[in-house]
Order: sequence, then structure tokens, then C-alpha cells
Amino acid sequence: GSHISHVTVSHPRAEVNKKIVVLTADTKEELDKIKTLYAYKHSYKMKVDDTLVIQAEKTGFTEEEIKNFTWTVLTPNLLSCEPYIDETSGKTLHTLTKIKGLKSGEGKIVLKSNLPGIADLSFDITVLPKNANLETEQDEAYLTTFQNVVSLKEKNDSANVEVTAVGLSSDKLSGISWTPEKTGIISINSQGSSA
Repeated sequence: GSHISHVTVSHPRAEVNKKIVVLTADTKEELDKIKTLYAYKHSYKMKVDDTLVIQAEKTGFTEEEIKNFTWTVLTPNLLSCEPYIDETSGKTLHTLTKIKGLKSGEGKIVLKSNLPGIADLSFDITVLPKNANLETEQDEAYLTTFQNVVSLKEKNDSANVEVTAVGLSSDKLSGISWTPEKTGIISINSQGSSA
């Protein structure tokens, strides 16, 4: 059968854990049909009155299904969002939204596929005061990867995954931990920033 699972990569000094989606299926056809939403970045900082474009990624959805995606602001007192329209084509790009900071605080925005069984994708937005200097805001340590989705096509298939620890010195990499969401579906052999 096909499964969607997650591996959480964390470090005590990283402000946000990195979640990697793991797709498993018995056949390539099954794998191609798995629908999930994911993002390269889940956490943003902006200032009051600034606008920012938030981007989500998707796999397995048809063009018709993508047109039904909706963005929802869970903190409407802090943020607003509007559809992202490509200036060249004039088309709405449903995996993007343009947000505006209204008031400083910790905000949240969610992308919904509006299909049953598909998890929503949430983004944390820190809205700083209008006069804040984003360059002087302390850069938090975080984990990132280009492998946000790992596809395993058959039983006992394996993949190497690597994260980059931004803001952490190399001697701190041993503090990175890799945790599977569901044991029995995937196993992890980790060593610092790779598994």
C-alpha cells in the first residue's frame, strides 16, 4: 500500500524543527497518485505594512484540484492574505499567496487542499513593528534541506537525506536528532546532519 509519513529533524538550538515528508508505495503509479502539501520554509519574519509572498509545494494533485486550494489567515488581526496573481500571465497561482503585516505579533496562515484526508499546511509568521530592522534581528539557528519529499518506491528501498544546519557550528551537528513519525514504515540510520 501507499503511505505518507514524516521524519522530524531537530536540534536543541534550532528554533523550528524540520519536517521531511516520506512517501512510500508498492508501485511508481501508486507513488505518483499520493497527494500531499509541503513547503521548503514554514516560518517567516516581516514588518507591519510589508508584503511577502508565501510559497507552498504540492505533489499528486490535478490542475482542477489545485484550483480549489484556499489560503486562510488564522490571525486576521495580525495578517491579511490575497491570491497571488502572476503579473506576466494574469493567472492566479494557487500554491502562492501574498500576505501583509497589519500588527506586530505571532501570526499563522494555512493552506487547505479542501480534499478529505489531506493535511493542511501551516506557516508561522512573525510580524515585527514597522520600525524594526530585520537585518539586526538575531538570526535563529534552523535546519533546511532540498529533500523535503523522499519517495521510496518499494519495500526495503532506501534514500540518503541531508540537512543543512544554518547558524550552528559544525561541532554542534551531533546534537541533531532524526525521529520517524511512524515506526514500522521507515527506519532511520542517522549520523549528525545526514541519515
